[in-house]
Amino acid sequence: MKSSTLFITSSKVLLLSVVFGTFFLGQSASAADINKATDLDVTFTPGALTLEAVSTISYASQTISVNDASYVPTNPGAINVVVSDARGTNAGWKLSGKLNGFKNSSAAASLPNASLNFKNTQAGTNSDADAPTPVNTVKLTSGAETASPFATATAGAGAGTWTFTWPDAENTGVTLDVPAAMATLGKHTSTIDWTLADAP
Repeated sequence: MKSSTLFITSSKVLLLSVVFGTFFLGQSASAADINKATDLDVTFTPGALTLEAVSTISYASQTISVNDASYVPTNPGAINVVVSDARGTNAGWKLSGKLNGFKNSSAAASLPNASLNFKNTQAGTNSDADAPTPVNTVKLTSGAETASPFATATAGAGAGTWTFTWPDAENTGVTLDVPAAMATLGKHTSTIDWTLADAP
C-alpha cells in the first residue's frame, strides 16, 4: 500500500511538470511581438512679427476747464494694441509709442503739454510661451521727440499673439490730461506712432 501511494504521487508530480512546462513554453512563444516604426517629419517656415491692430481713442466733447483736467475716453473697453510674433526664433521684441503734437481744425499746433496716460497695462494671449513684460504706467507727452516703451519680450519670450489693454476699474485706463487753461475751442486731433522692434 505504501509503495503504491508513492508511485501515484510521483505520477502526479510528473504530470504537473509536463502541464506547467507546456504552459510556459507556449507563453514564451506568443510573447514575441513584431514591431515597426512610422517615420514622421515636418518643416516650419518663418512667419512675421507684426502689429496686428491698434485702436482709435476718443474723448468726445468736453467742457474747457481753468484747472488741470483729466478726461476719460468714451471707448475704454475697445482700446488695445495687438502684437503677433510668428517668426519661430524667440528672438524677443519691444513695443514703443510716441504721441505726436495735437493740432486744431486749422492744422495749427494746440493743447501744449497735453499727455496721454496709460495705467495698469495688461497682456492677454492665446500662447503658452513666456510672457512679455508690460510697463505698468506710461505717460506720452504731446510732441515728444522720443518714444516710450510699453512692453518688452526678452529672448525666449513673446511668441504668439499678445493683446495689451488698460482695463482700469473706473474706465480711466487711458486718460487725456490737459494743463490748466490750455484748451481752446474746437476739435483737436493727434496720432500715436507705434513701433515694434524685432529685438528687445
